Amino acid sequence: MKRLICVIMLVTLAFCAMACGKGLKTHDEEALYTVQDATGVNISFKEKPHRILPLGVGVPDIVMDLTGPERILALPKYFSDAQVSFIADKAKKVPIKTERIIPVEQIMKLKPDLVLVPYNADRTKIETMRSMGIKVFVVKAPHNMQEIEQCVLDVSEAVGEAEKGKSIVQNMKSIFELIKKTNSSIPVTERKKILAVSVEGAFGVKGGLFDDLCHYAYIENAAGNIELPTGARIGKEGIVKLQPDVILLPTATRMMADSKRKTAIDEILHDPSYMTLKAVQNKQIIALPDKYYRYCVSHYAAEAAYVLASSVYPQYYKQLQMPGLLAGIEE
Repeated sequence: MKRLICVIMLVTLAFCAMACGKGLKTHDEEALYTVQDATGVNISFKEKPHRILPLGVGVPDIVMDLTGPERILALPKYFSDAQVSFIADKAKKVPIKTERIIPVEQIMKLKPDLVLVPYNADRTKIETMRSMGIKVFVVKAPHNMQEIEQCVLDVSEAVGEAEKGKSIVQNMKSIFELIKKTNSSIPVTERKKILAVSVEGAFGVKGGLFDDLCHYAYIENAAGNIELPTGARIGKEGIVKLQPDVILLPTATRMMADSKRKTAIDEILHDPSYMTLKAVQNKQIIALPDKYYRYCVSHYAAEAAYVLASSVYPQYYKQLQMPGLLAGIEE
């Protein structure tokens, strides 16, 4: 009898627990959506964030085209510079402008409902913000086009715009497909080898982002033919050995010569060390804004690949227009 009573009591308690459980919701059930960042941290949202603080180089580009300036709380000042930013015009509509590095104290005063930071951000800073109740989403740093596409998808989920993220990635693929279709008609004998040069020297480590950018533009990256440590630069002697068909320079670069400011193009054309270069002899020197090959770590990399390909092979792109053009080239 006692055993029967115990069984009845256990069953009764179980039913009571189930009945009570129906009126309770877990944190995930209350959330509109939950995402996981690059460090494995789960972040839940009851509504889409509307005071977003995107930090880093490429993340603000992505967030801007997902949400518009209305949901962005603040941006570093340099995003209003068309030379290095793809979103300069839109960035001007964001009310608060900050320095490139924002102290935690300032972030706290801004009261963001979501902060997106690059993977290499200060971990102590991240944990401090989280301990103060700020949602921090860590974004994996992309090193190639596929990783950029994944970055777009990750960020789009974090800001509650997953479908828009898929559309942006599809737009990237359309641009890459157009480049592939156009460049497939270029004879092998006309394929070019390019070398990117900055004030510090030539760059383009094999397997790096610029190397992959060249791959998608169907151009050979001259620096990719030698072993280079990440961040290393190639001096004049190395540039001469590489014998590029085309030299790529940033339009903003200026060098000193005879106490006068001259463009980097003019400097290279008149440097005796470069007289044997095919690029110099044929005057195949291209100047593009930095954003098209030095700071391109967002979905605008697809546009950068198109601009690079059309600059190196202009005769094949005269009658073409990039699908879903994301931004024009600023003069």
